Amino acid sequence: MDRTAPVMARRSWHLVALMLSLSHVATQALVCEDGFHEVNGECLYACTSDLDLGTVTKINDKGIALDDTTFQYCSDRIPRYWPNTKEPVKRLRIFKSWDVAWDASRREGAWEDIRKFVHANKAKVLIGTQVTCSEKNDTIDWQWSLGLMRLLGPDYIQGLAIGNEMELYQFKGSQYGVTPECIENIWGGGYYFDQVQKRVAEMDQYPGFDKIPVTSVFGGMALAAYPFYNYPCCALVFDYLKNVTAKYGKRYVFTWNFYPYFDQTLQLDPNTSHSCCESLDYCLSYGPDGISAETIVKARSRMQLVTNRTDDVMWLGEMGWSSATSDTLHSAMRNCTEFSTPDTMHSVYNGFLKWDMSVQGVKAPELSFYFTMRDSANFGVKEHFGLIDSCEASHCKLSTTHGGEEWVCGKDDFLSETTTAAEWAPRQGDMVSVVALSVVLLSLTLVAVRFGLRRVRDEGGDAEGYAPLG
Repeated sequence: MDRTAPVMARRSWHLVALMLSLSHVATQALVCEDGFHEVNGECLYACTSDLDLGTVTKINDKGIALDDTTFQYCSDRIPRYWPNTKEPVKRLRIFKSWDVAWDASRREGAWEDIRKFVHANKAKVLIGTQVTCSEKNDTIDWQWSLGLMRLLGPDYIQGLAIGNEMELYQFKGSQYGVTPECIENIWGGGYYFDQVQKRVAEMDQYPGFDKIPVTSVFGGMALAAYPFYNYPCCALVFDYLKNVTAKYGKRYVFTWNFYPYFDQTLQLDPNTSHSCCESLDYCLSYGPDGISAETIVKARSRMQLVTNRTDDVMWLGEMGWSSATSDTLHSAMRNCTEFSTPDTMHSVYNGFLKWDMSVQGVKAPELSFYFTMRDSANFGVKEHFGLIDSCEASHCKLSTTHGGEEWVCGKDDFLSETTTAAEWAPRQGDMVSVVALSVVLLSLTLVAVRFGLRRVRDEGGDAEGYAPLG
């Protein structure tokens, strides 16, 4: 008698039971906590709102920036959908892969949250890496960026951005280790361009990474001189762009942060101290008469002077608006009561979502990022550009009762502080009439009181009241 047969039968039964158990577990639906949705085997966050802004035009060519607050404290709450829509986020911009001043114990968990989001949402990431006055910190930063890129994989990388608004780095000050000697070394000494070449060469050693686009992000100040800001003391943007485009050709992408919100040329409406309807119309338009289109056309013409091409790839690294007056807003718009409001943010954000990114007369940008997910701090200064208030918030910032309508000039009441001079002028006559009538009524009241008191005295009535007049 074969004594092994029962044993083999029992083992086979246990194996079948185990396989059935595993199959049952695998087929069970993933249960996500409130505020999260199952997406390709991962639970992804989505803010809620009773304000639905509908569809996103050219969704694969638009992305959202990851702010420092979300990155540090709630990386598991990167929004699956564009806030106030049901449209998935397909592009993500990360300014840096971590910061030496942040809690090091949270970095790997944050990276894993980003990996889950990107893979589940089938998104691509523009990875940033910094160039500063500390070569030690720059080395650490680059190794982190390279590590995150390898974790995500080349198929999920939109591009590598080396440096963000470097033309403004001169203003950071000595408290951040920025000295005139350092600035001279970054530009005239070649440190910036050397770091770009070093990092690209190291990235290209890994399979699949040698075709990833390379960029540096500059802001509007880079356009403040012709063709670009180029001063040895401060920033040699033109020289840098000539060198980097000569080195990398069409692999190099021009990326710009354009912020109408901070434009220093904006002015209040004529003969007013608090109205800015004309400036807001200019800022909120995505058409050919708007500031965004005009700036893109200007940038395109300047880029052509560098490469002698009209078809260079252009990305917009940041576009956004503050729902409350930012401490970093230093233009005349600080005095405009309608400039920094939830309704104005609604107009900017909804316009961005609906914008087809075309620009009359020039090649359109290929990619645009909105700034940002949550309210955060910029070098210690709180800003209000987020589409979600905080990590704790389950609701989107915009709702039917908070930024529920797009901005309309002069929609406030008769005596609103935002009433323009043109609207106020025809009402001045009405106000004079109201004041005159008030004076007449007050005079009649005083006469009646004096007459009543005299009768009290004459007829021996109560001095604290009126005697009967009959």
